[in-house]
Amino acid sequence: MKTYILIGIIIVALAIGSFYISQNLGEKILDVHLEVSAPFSTATLLVSSQGTVNYEAEAPRMDIEKQVDSTKITEQQFNNLVDLITQNNFWSYDERYFEDNLMDATTYTVTVKSVPTYQSELADAKVYSVSCYGDCPKKIVEIINKIKELWGKDILEVGV
Repeated sequence: MKTYILIGIIIVALAIGSFYISQNLGEKILDVHLEVSAPFSTATLLVSSQGTVNYEAEAPRMDIEKQVDSTKITEQQFNNLVDLITQNNFWSYDERYFEDNLMDATTYTVTVKSVPTYQSELADAKVYSVSCYGDCPKKIVEIINKIKELWGKDILEVGV
């Protein structure tokens, strides 16, 4: 009888340990950055885990001075973006997609800054970017569209 109790305790301890380890592996996303580089303008959106979306844009060649704006999002909205990035396996994509035959197109670059979940946010963050000029994988387009949806306002894109 004592042996069965001991085995039961060991099994429960292993199950709890395995669950804890599985929950603590992976990446904690700190922020997501979208850069929209059109022929005559550049706009950036920075979506922070702190619940802000910061926007900056300018088109100096078109005499459009720097525009700055921001909005707040909920923790759930940020978590939905994180889930989409994770489900779409963002880190598995090439860093660059480029269509040679395009002229005057916009380049979209998504950059994700993260740390392993078992480290503090003060640890060295991992930064990974996927850039698209023309052709872009559908799952990356979904992420871009989600960031635009969180922003909810126009994004400066001049020359396309």
